[in-house]
Amino acid sequence: EPSRAYYAYEHIPQYFRLADFDRWKLFTEERERRVRLMEPSDCEVSGGPLFSIIVPLYHTPVSTFQEMVDSVKAQLYSKWELILINSTPGDRELSEAAMHLDDPRVNVITLEENLGIADNTNVGIDAAQGDYIAFFDHDDLLDKLALFRYAQAIASKPETDVLYCDEDFLTEAGDFINPHPNLISTCFAAITM
Repeated sequence: EPSRAYYAYEHIPQYFRLADFDRWKLFTEERERRVRLMEPSDCEVSGGPLFSIIVPLYHTPVSTFQEMVDSVKAQLYSKWELILINSTPGDRELSEAAMHLDDPRVNVITLEENLGIADNTNVGIDAAQGDYIAFFDHDDLLDKLALFRYAQAIASKPETDVLYCDEDFLTEAGDFINPHPNLISTCFAAITM
């Protein structure tokens, strides 16, 4: 497992200078404990939007693919569709894993060839049925509350056209290690109010 020093060197070192890492770790652990107690019925939004999550696949390792899919299926907000665009049909292991997904909200589109990330993504956009489109990389994980928070934001401001969230890095051990400094201050402000 790469060390914190590796990430400090490799990924925007000022995050580590600005972030209170130990405090961030405690925050994420407490948050995860609270989220585990939540049910989908706690995260319903009346008239909430359908999100189309577009994921281009290109030689994605099956374990990474499964973790990504599981993170979407674990959403506490349930109005979503996952559109997987497989541009490597010759990758049998990935193709089989994609075809064996058993959720009616998952749509697998298999391309004959790789069209490039932009055109592969556009194929997914064309297939989308949702009110909002979310772009997602094949090696990303989606926080269980992400779509719920988006739906809440849209419900509070229906004129919303675009939403943005930031990222954090996750180690193999499951630790969040590289929060954006503004994310830290926002989260700590939210839990101290």
